[in-house]
Amino acid sequence: MATSSNISALSAIDDRSGDLLGFVISRIVMDEAEVLTIAVAIDRRRRGVAATLLETHLSELAMERVRRLFLEVEEGNANARALYQKFGFVEKGRRDGYYRKADGSRASALIMQKDVI
Repeated sequence: MATSSNISALSAIDDRSGDLLGFVISRIVMDEAEVLTIAVAIDRRRRGVAATLLETHLSELAMERVRRLFLEVEEGNANARALYQKFGFVEKGRRDGYYRKADGSRASALIMQKDVI
């Protein structure tokens, strides 16, 4: 984990190849944090990388005394939503038309929250 005064970041590296498998970055403000991004290499998706990153990141945020964690996810991203729900995130709001998709259409963002400690 790398931490500056208000940023917490964690990466997953392949032990054999040294390739970056994924990463998560959060911003911490007082006793709350927001996931700015969580990303996994396309060829490593659906293999538990995001779950491992999120589980470890949550533990590290708890050690930093973060009480609540927020994130935004595209409403249509069923895999990400299922992952977050598995970890106890609940929907707290939405931002209609928040994301611009490659085809020019817009997609809503769901705001999700989890109590960390």
